[in-house]
Amino acid sequence: MAADPARHRVRFDCFDVDLQAGELRRDGDKLKLQEKPFQLLAVLVESHGQVITREELRSRLWPADTFVDFEHGLNTAVKKLRQALDDSAEEPRYVETLPRRGYRFLVPVDVDRDPVEPPPPPAPDLAPEGAVAVARPPRPRWRLHAAWLAAVIGAVVLSPRLGPGVRDAAPAPNKRPVIVLMDSPLPGRVYDPRTLAAGGTNADDLTDALRDLPVVIEKENTSPMWHREAQVLQQNPDLIVSHLSCLFDQRVAPAGDPALRQFFDLAVDRLVSFFAYVSANNRRTRFLIYSRGRFENYGGAEKFIKDTEARFPVLQDRLHAWTVPGPHDQATFRDPNLARLVRERVKAALGLP
Repeated sequence: MAADPARHRVRFDCFDVDLQAGELRRDGDKLKLQEKPFQLLAVLVESHGQVITREELRSRLWPADTFVDFEHGLNTAVKKLRQALDDSAEEPRYVETLPRRGYRFLVPVDVDRDPVEPPPPPAPDLAPEGAVAVARPPRPRWRLHAAWLAAVIGAVVLSPRLGPGVRDAAPAPNKRPVIVLMDSPLPGRVYDPRTLAAGGTNADDLTDALRDLPVVIEKENTSPMWHREAQVLQQNPDLIVSHLSCLFDQRVAPAGDPALRQFFDLAVDRLVSFFAYVSANNRRTRFLIYSRGRFENYGGAEKFIKDTEARFPVLQDRLHAWTVPGPHDQATFRDPNLARLVRERVKAALGLP
């Protein structure tokens, strides 16, 4: 009989979280925890030590087409999670509330993955004559990197309808490479003023620039409330081309406000976490992320890639960062020279001649 798939668990203090089964245990005893509080716990342990905003929780736990009282729903989920953890809002041990900002999981987590049971050793009567029996060492427990934790939690929270077999299987190759273009229509994200005035995005101009390539193009209009991670994964992309700030809205803070950098970093963090989620489920997908100058915030494009790969090894040699050349206020993919450059970048990422 075939072995069961590996089970993924997160541990902290006396608690054990089984992400596949959706179970929370304390000292081995199963605790009753409803779906939304469990999904909330999964998101918090994924980013333990980091602030998760209420808006991010809304986009990840409640799709935009779900009509609920979000404030009441989230407050109820937090309350039930704290009850299960025997935690306190006034003196939190696990879930800290940051007023008007969000929540933070306070304690470190330990992530383990049980390997599939290896085949049994040969029966004693089949061993060669004179052989000495050797006791088999206990099964090791392998550490699971944070990138895989993010992928597993993404499967739990973002695409609960996908079973383990679907997530673990390698999608079949496409007849023609599929490119997903992710861009925001918000002011400041669209490079060409004519495209912005027409209500378009960079993805519209990129579609024209890539039209002569033998590829299938899908476009994703993004925003801080974008929540189509599972749908993009189902498109079986060979390449995702994304604006670095496609999940950012500059209207959250005035220009020059130091708080702006914090919100920008949160948007970038969510984007690269999404890339890791896709990478863990589709080993073919590559990523091209571009910006007119924001990579300088991270020490340049090469350092951005190096730091992101260190955080998410699943993205190793699959992430490409490109600083769009030219003056900041003149960059446009309608420019023939810039269109040619982006075509060459895309062809190199896909291995096209």
